[in-house]
Amino acid sequence: MNSSLRVPECARFLGVLFLFCVFTHLMVIANPGFFSHDEWQKYDHVSTAGLGDFVARYGEFKAGPDFGYPVRPLGFIQQGFASIFMVDAPWISHFIEVMVHFANVMVFMLLLGQMQVSRRTINIAALLFVISPLSITSTGWSAASFDRIYPFFAMWAILFAWRIHQAPGAGGWVNYVGLLIAGLCASLSKETAFMLPVLIAVGFLAMELHRTSLRDIFYSPRIYGVCLAIGLPFLMYLLVRLPALLVSFGGDIDSVYEPESTNIVQHLFFYWAYPFVNKALEMSSMQYMSSLRISTGALIHLALLGLVAFHFGWKRAVAYVLLYFVFLVPVISITNNGAHYLYAATPVLSAALAGLLALSLRSGKRLLLAFMVLLVVFSTVRFVQIQSSLYQQGLCQMRLIHSLEAQLPSVGGGEASSFPVLIDTSEASRGYVAVRTFLGRSYPGSPFGHVNFLWNASDFTEEMSAGLSLKMTSACYLKPN
Repeated sequence: MNSSLRVPECARFLGVLFLFCVFTHLMVIANPGFFSHDEWQKYDHVSTAGLGDFVARYGEFKAGPDFGYPVRPLGFIQQGFASIFMVDAPWISHFIEVMVHFANVMVFMLLLGQMQVSRRTINIAALLFVISPLSITSTGWSAASFDRIYPFFAMWAILFAWRIHQAPGAGGWVNYVGLLIAGLCASLSKETAFMLPVLIAVGFLAMELHRTSLRDIFYSPRIYGVCLAIGLPFLMYLLVRLPALLVSFGGDIDSVYEPESTNIVQHLFFYWAYPFVNKALEMSSMQYMSSLRISTGALIHLALLGLVAFHFGWKRAVAYVLLYFVFLVPVISITNNGAHYLYAATPVLSAALAGLLALSLRSGKRLLLAFMVLLVVFSTVRFVQIQSSLYQQGLCQMRLIHSLEAQLPSVGGGEASSFPVLIDTSEASRGYVAVRTFLGRSYPGSPFGHVNFLWNASDFTEEMSAGLSLKMTSACYLKPN
């Protein structure tokens, strides 16, 4: 390990970092509600059929009908466990998610230490990782823990590959086994992780070329060992999921997860600009923002890239762009874009900001220091903006749930989707929260399993007069319509 990470000093800093992480995520931990129906569907299943049944169903490794079908056993197991506490102690569910984030920060520090980064830079990078605007959407959205779990294993895989490159004889077969296990766990956390073998193979080859010829590399068993260790689990994964991938990319599905080449340019622009676009909360809302605001965010990010190139060289600038976008490749063309996909770009953004900030402090370059301080302050403001929005949506969600429960007659469970409830959101600015709260809540025997939620008045027929017709207020309560 790098001497810059001495155990006593590192332990003290980790203690401070833990408290910093908890304090800066208090709105996430204290959130009385959640982000969408994804979390509640898991709660409905676990609370009704038990965690074991949930794990047996969602922990199964199978092809699935299309690319959008989630095959993520490790992620689902974590989410199933966290959902146990959603009603009685929601803060525990949220705290679990924050701790997954903190675990990523610790692996990030370990990785930078292996790369011989200075202790000051590592500490700054860790602090910036904790409060990154790229990390908070996934951290605050429990159902997006997939986007936190696969980067955790991806960074472990990169760490083992780096160790093989730096000290071929150190660790021996342990590093190859670690690389294989980390790759396997990443592949079982989210489909997006299948970019990891490409990243490691290309990156390892590029690093090896710095100290030997291309001819010698092809006679080296290390390159084949690395490619085999990281490629084998993903090859097995792709073989199982190949039918679903062929269906999706063959254009035989109609869903928000269907790839469309027309989305690529706009999504590249939005993802690049997002960390520095003021008041950009959810990625889908950016299409309604002024082009000037989005372009300003993109230019700020471009200025950061220019500083990386100027102070650290064009190779690191190219590496920055590749690392920022590499895990977005699988989702860049799908219609359903989202800020939670950017979690895997958090390490590279945090490292770049920390490297430039540490350089400005060390060199005494006041202009650079002033710019970097402003950039860090602005990114922190973005972090708070997004976290505050998630809290407000969670608060709105619980008001909706409690006001519906107060008016919903006790019908003893009833048949699935048998009791009609019309929710009019036409006069509510947060109508989308109602949809996210109740959509798909049809698990038999669950609290709303017997409810048939309707969103259009035309669907509420005379035969449904025994049901409820409710209007959502601007304060997120449901009242008789």
